[in-house]
Amino acid sequence: MVFDVASAEIGAGLSDPRWSDRYNGGREKDLRWSVTVDTAPRVFGEEEWAPRLTLQNLPLPLTNWTRLDRVDLTGPVGETLAYDWEHRGGETSRLALRARDGDTFHISWTGTCEVDMLPACTGRLPFHVEAIGRFSGIAVYGSDRDDLAALRTRLAAVISPDNLHADGMRVLAKGSLFQRRMVWAEFLPVA
Repeated sequence: MVFDVASAEIGAGLSDPRWSDRYNGGREKDLRWSVTVDTAPRVFGEEEWAPRLTLQNLPLPLTNWTRLDRVDLTGPVGETLAYDWEHRGGETSRLALRARDGDTFHISWTGTCEVDMLPACTGRLPFHVEAIGRFSGIAVYGSDRDDLAALRTRLAAVISPDNLHADGMRVLAKGSLFQRRMVWAEFLPVA
C-alpha cells in the first residue's frame, strides 16, 4: 500500500527543567528531536485513510540545526509511532537527513509499524519514506520564572541559537495541575 506524502516536518523541544524534576523524575531535560510525516488521504472502500508517522524523542548530538543534513541513524532509534485511527508502535531501522536547502532537508526513513487499517493491511508492516521535510523550529518550555531571555539561554546551553529567531512567548497552561504557569517560545529558522 502506497501513500503520497502530504507534508514532512523536523522539529525539536526542550522541556522545562523544573517540570522535568517535579513531574518526570528529572528525565528528558535534553533537546529531543522529532520527524513527522503526514500522508495524503486515500479512499479504500468506504473509508478514507491518511496515516501519520512520527519518530520522536531523538537525542541528536547537534551543535546547530543547520547540521541536520548530517544525521544518519541506524536503529532502533527514538520512539516510532504510526497513527491511523489510534497511535500504534513501530520501530525505525534507519533515518537519514540529507541535502539541506534553506530550512528543508531530504528525509529517508525506513522501519516497521503496527497497522490495523484493512483486512489486507494489518499487522507489523514495513514502511519506507522519501520526502522533503521542513525544519519547523525548536520549542523551549519554561515556567512563570522564565522570560524570553532565560529560554534563549537554556536553548544556547544545548544548541547554537544562531540562525534562529524567537517568535514571542506564549502561555501554555495555568491551573491546579500545574502549580505554576507554563510558558513556551518557538525558535524558528531564520529565512
